[in-house]
This record gives sequence, C-alpha cells and structure tokens, in this order.
Amino acid sequence: MNGGTLDVTAASRSISAPSDGRGIIMIQRCAVQTRDALVMNGGTLTANSDGTGIKVMGTLTMNGGTMTGKGSDYGVSSYEAMCMSGGTMTGEGVIVGVMISDTLTMTGGTMNGTSTGDAYYGIYIYNDLEMSGGTINAEGDLYGVFTGYNLNLQGGSITISGNAEMGVRCDVELTISGGILDVDGPVYAWYAINIGEG
Repeated sequence: MNGGTLDVTAASRSISAPSDGRGIIMIQRCAVQTRDALVMNGGTLTANSDGTGIKVMGTLTMNGGTMTGKGSDYGVSSYEAMCMSGGTMTGEGVIVGVMISDTLTMTGGTMNGTSTGDAYYGIYIYNDLEMSGGTINAEGDLYGVFTGYNLNLQGGSITISGNAEMGVRCDVELTISGGILDVDGPVYAWYAINIGEG
C-alpha cells in the first residue's frame, strides 16, 4: 500500500486479498486479511472487526502511513516477522493489541498496542524484539510487552502504562544498551537483565 485510504468495518465477513491477485474473497471474523506479505509505504488503513481487525499471513513491513486495527480478539496480527521503520500502527484488541508470530525489528515509527480485556497482552511477540529506534506504547492488564525470547533495546523508547501485572516479560534475556524503557509495573527476564551504557 503506497497511498490512498481503505476503511473496513466487518461483523462476520470481511475482505481477503489472495496472493495470486485474482480478486477478493469473503472470509469470516476478520476485517482485512492478506494471503501473503503486506508492505505499507503510505496511506491509511483502518479495520474494525468482531474478530481480528488486520491479519497478515506473511511478513508485515511498515515504512510509512497509518494502520489501525481493532477487534474483539486481536487488533493487528502478523503470522510471520514484522519490520517497522516509519509510520504509525495502532492495534486494539480484547486479547492482544498487536500480535507478532515471529521477530519484531523496529528502527523507526510508532507502535501502539492496547488490550482492553482482563489478563491479556498489549503487544505479544513470539520471538525477539530488536529495537534501535522508534516508539512503542503498550497497555495490557497482564503484560504490556511480552517476548518469547529476547528483548534487545539499542535505541528508541518503550513506554508501558496501565498498571500491568507485569510491564515487560521476556522469556530469555533483556538487554538495554540505549534508548528508554519506561514501565508502569514489574520487569521480568527468565535468564538475565543486561544494562550497558546508553
């Protein structure tokens, strides 16, 4: 997506774009779904659903523009890695605001992830969070930001608000060599927390 505006609200049916480019099909419980990768360079994408707002079945790359997904399950969901260098992404879901099923690499832009349910996640990252720039704002009742492996903060800022039971949880190591980590709630790492100069 390089420009323009797409605004979709769906109850039980939604828009799905096949990777072979042969038009669209109707699916359930998702406002916007891709069959493969999504690259966003500009424009505005807004999706509201009673399931998942925006579901990307491949890698999600965001270089610019504005993406907003709201759902009763997930706000924005990427089934592979996510790379963000610019633009603004906002995900709001009852279970997870922004869901990434692999690694999040962030060099710029702003990501806002909010869970509106009890005991859930603002931003859930299955693998690593590698951050050298940009801004993350997260709010969740159980976790603000959860990573299944490592969190490596080299630059940029992460802000957790809303009195989460655990502000940041990473299941391997948390390393801070630069940037800002501002957390309302405890910070947890299974193996180690490494804080260097920065």
